[in-house]
Amino acid sequence: MNVVRLLYVLWFFLAIAIAGLFVIEGNPAQTLVWAFSAVVAATFFWKSLENDPTEA
Repeated sequence: MNVVRLLYVLWFFLAIAIAGLFVIEGNPAQTLVWAFSAVVAATFFWKSLENDPTEA
């Protein structure tokens, strides 16, 4: 796993944790923003797996 993929994974879990904190706090707008950020991170990670010759 290269560094960029590791950063995507870190970004995903950090965004999920922050969204969870906003759920507890009761702030739905910020929850949606951070949840969307987690989806973006997961998408970037998934796209980074495509067309990778080292994973053959």
